[in-house]
Amino acid sequence: MSTDFFHNIDLFSVGATVAAIGILGFVVFFSNRRSITNQSFLLFSLLTIIYGFFNYINYQIRSLDLILLFQRLTIFSAVWHSFAFFQLFYVFPDEKIEFPRYYKYGFVPLAVFTALITLTSFVFRGVSPAVSGDGVSTPIQGYGIFIFGPVVAGFVAGGMFLLIKKMVSAVGKQRIQLKLISLGAFITFSLIIIFNLVFPVALNNVRFIPFAPIFMLPLIVLTAF
Repeated sequence: MSTDFFHNIDLFSVGATVAAIGILGFVVFFSNRRSITNQSFLLFSLLTIIYGFFNYINYQIRSLDLILLFQRLTIFSAVWHSFAFFQLFYVFPDEKIEFPRYYKYGFVPLAVFTALITLTSFVFRGVSPAVSGDGVSTPIQGYGIFIFGPVVAGFVAGGMFLLIKKMVSAVGKQRIQLKLISLGAFITFSLIIIFNLVFPVALNNVRFIPFAPIFMLPLIVLTAF
């Protein structure tokens, strides 16, 4: 089959997933617009879409200048995506919450600073002229990657820690809810680790990198449910 056919399948599958994530995000939000949990879920859903869009566009283009731009936009959105993940489980399942000073003057500025440096050569200095046959290019990393990586991983790990902590102490219906969310998170991050880390690093196979939105779907669906 032609390459165009597979690209069309990619576009359809990613597009359908993005549409589903957007619909779920707004359905949950409009069920209770005043809930900080529902607001945070919508934010997480929208940032999943934005991250997936930049990631997919980077897979489609061939201009090295544009590839560099979209790779920077991809990791820029990844910072906010991981922060939204952390916030979602920081506030879940409350309807109202007063964020403490360390959150407003610690975590938020850290996310802003990290996101801004991803748009500079401090994180990605350029793009390797050799583009793989699968259409995914290799960025030339700068020292800022040692800030970006731990910050994003820290937000994700922090969100998972809060989720598990709340699940352990919860009872009744809320415990069941948190178990479903934990299952979604486990499936999502297992897929990401396998196809976006193990395959590219161990097997040199980058074919599945553009499917990030699809990997996020189990977490989005079970959280919405």
